[in-house]
Amino acid sequence: MADSTHEPGRPAAPTRAAGRLFGSKAPRAWYRPIWFLILFVIAGCGRGGSIPSLGEVSGIVTLDGQPLADAIVTFAPAAGRPSQGITGTDGRYTLAYTTERSGAMVGDHVVRISTDRYVERSGGAVEQITERVPAMYNAQSTLTATVKAGKNDLPFQLQSK
Repeated sequence: MADSTHEPGRPAAPTRAAGRLFGSKAPRAWYRPIWFLILFVIAGCGRGGSIPSLGEVSGIVTLDGQPLADAIVTFAPAAGRPSQGITGTDGRYTLAYTTERSGAMVGDHVVRISTDRYVERSGGAVEQITERVPAMYNAQSTLTATVKAGKNDLPFQLQSK
């Protein structure tokens, strides 16, 4: 059994659980989608403050003319809380502002669409869903959208080439 103490000023050894879960060479970006999800849930749990004007937002996302399933669609305003949704098998999404409120803040947004994330399957196995969407639509997004009060149907037709 390993000694549970370590020298001050030196980092502690990683736990075995972390090594089993993600392997010793886990990609560095694995934590980004998880942090977005954690921040999204925490933000939805707050009871204080006022809710800004929201517009209902839905649409369809296609990649090379085909519906893009299991993609995370994020609308990020210049200031304020982002909204997110996940596409279904038909490529359709609906945004949620909090766990209790649907929609997105009225105004201009940078839109990011990504398939890269880790998913826990039955039995506790963790599977990486690889990125199928070019960086110009997520990490280096050039997509924008304007949300208006009321219903907004905002489709995105993405090209991989």
